[in-house]
Amino acid sequence: MWLQLRIRLFSIFKRPDILILLGILCVHLFVRMWYAQHLFAWIYDYDEGAYSLGGRFISEGFLPYRDFTLVHPPLYDLTLGFIYKIFGYDFFLGRYFSVLLSVLCIILVFIIIRKLFNSTAALVGAALVAFFPGFFLLWYRAVQEPLGIFFVLLSLFFAIDFIRENKIGWRILLSGVCLGLALATKYTFLPVVAGLSLGFLFLSMRGRWTSLRDWFSRENLLFGGGVVFGFLVVTGYFIVLFPDQFISQTLSAQVGYRLNFVMPDLLHFFNFFQLPLWSQKITSICVILVIAVAFFAYFRRKVSRANSFIFIALFVSLVLSSTFNRFGELRYFVSPFLMTIIMIAAFVPELDAKTIVQPIERLSIHKLSSFAFGLAVLIFGVASLLILQRYDYSYTGPEGITFEKTAYDQVNRYLEGHPDKTVYSMSPIIPALSSKIDTTLQFDTFAFLEIFGEDPEALILREQSLGVDYFIVDPLYLLGFQKPQFGVLAADLDARGKLIASFVPAGLKILSVNVYEDYSTFPR
Repeated sequence: MWLQLRIRLFSIFKRPDILILLGILCVHLFVRMWYAQHLFAWIYDYDEGAYSLGGRFISEGFLPYRDFTLVHPPLYDLTLGFIYKIFGYDFFLGRYFSVLLSVLCIILVFIIIRKLFNSTAALVGAALVAFFPGFFLLWYRAVQEPLGIFFVLLSLFFAIDFIRENKIGWRILLSGVCLGLALATKYTFLPVVAGLSLGFLFLSMRGRWTSLRDWFSRENLLFGGGVVFGFLVVTGYFIVLFPDQFISQTLSAQVGYRLNFVMPDLLHFFNFFQLPLWSQKITSICVILVIAVAFFAYFRRKVSRANSFIFIALFVSLVLSSTFNRFGELRYFVSPFLMTIIMIAAFVPELDAKTIVQPIERLSIHKLSSFAFGLAVLIFGVASLLILQRYDYSYTGPEGITFEKTAYDQVNRYLEGHPDKTVYSMSPIIPALSSKIDTTLQFDTFAFLEIFGEDPEALILREQSLGVDYFIVDPLYLLGFQKPQFGVLAADLDARGKLIASFVPAGLKILSVNVYEDYSTFPR
């Protein structure tokens, strides 16, 4: 038995496509782990801190919605809580978990595209997932998107037989369950859930839209039931026990906050190219690329079941994703990005040794242009990744350690010297980086001020009533230039509190972190 297994593994690793895939994974791991413990930027750090603290509190026995506010579905925080419960709390475990998920996603993309199209397309797709700039801030950060992407790809994996050959079986149920789990990770995966569901419905109905019986066919019931089950198996406990808190925190507030008119947001990305920052230019190119691929896919002459399925998912997710994006962030377009990568790979023809050695003039225009397009997108992805890795962190010291991280470490050393004090920080990243700091359960400043519209003074009074001793003003106050309530909160804390410590990394006052106490002017 062991001999047969060794022979099988040896034969697998002798395949050229597997060796190239391993090379892609090695480069990807190097890039994602490069200074993973030192790359911080105040505008990105907030979410990592909030999710890490949520997972930490869950590992300590607290429950979301009841004990602390959570404006997202609970699966990611529950997963982090499980990891912290086993290995102990360490902020960077969340980052390493995302890197692990990224590796699994690359492998899944390779398998899916290889089964749907060909090996060459699978390698192009795997490389694009590894290096596409739209995933730059996801694959190494402790955020929800890697887990959601993993479940979406797992759903596609289970649906392969149905997509290719209309085979109906229990894998369809598992496909739906995985989409439900993606939705239970973050509501911003609703666009891809809707897109894949419509693509599945298009294939299952086979043009019989007027037949009521076909709407309730076995495959549709298995798939739809799986989506509902996958979502409720995670959220059902909280919906039953804390219905008011769950609905008000994750549904009512998010619907009012996220949904807005589609086209102005989508067209807004075209303006990014004229802005001076490289990250904004790359954002514009990425969104233009998605639209271009959707356009060419629509007018493609040769259309298979797989092409139709992916095109529907791409188009629907592109339109719906813009309704979730209030700040022009790339991560809210992960759904159409993922479908775009699979569609680009679908353009790439199979290139074996015989094909490659053919004279260029004997190759068809279609094969040449398709392969050249995939290669061009891959080169753009690698170049953009290098640019973002270098320039998207504006304040980086000579050793590659960001000045934000320097400030966080300095203030945490100070706070760890006062273990009897309870801390509230505008950005939860500071208490999230240390397990020795006692922080308030109500830590989500952004949710309170931006999503729920709470008054800054009311926030301070509530934190005082919860026994907070130290208030920390960190670079999140810079959001005040766009969201005035954050500036008001920082100004109130500065005006009415007693400054007891200030940390200014490398003389950059814009990144300073201040610690305040003694709020006698605020009535308790």
